Amino acid sequence: METKMKSVKLKEIRVKCGFDQEVMVEPRGLVGGLAMWWMNSVDISVLYKSNNIIHTVVESNSLNTPKLMTFIYGPPKEGERRLTWDILRKLAARVDVS
Repeated sequence: METKMKSVKLKEIRVKCGFDQEVMVEPRGLVGGLAMWWMNSVDISVLYKSNNIIHTVVESNSLNTPKLMTFIYGPPKEGERRLTWDILRKLAARVDVS
């Protein structure tokens, strides 16, 4: 989610909501910021994070194998979207599907 909040405040909210783990990207002024929260029953390793992307490996007892998952908050400005797509292409190029 886009947070528009500093991580200190988000941590308080995460704890109140009962989530165990987090990854956050600080906002730039009053815009942006990302947060992703999860429970300890899921193991998430963050491979890359930016103002618009959190790229992870997710492992869980309910999954047979680890899964790559990329969470995106699409930027509203066209020029910034192009950069986000470029980053996504670079991340995809690193994936070994064999």
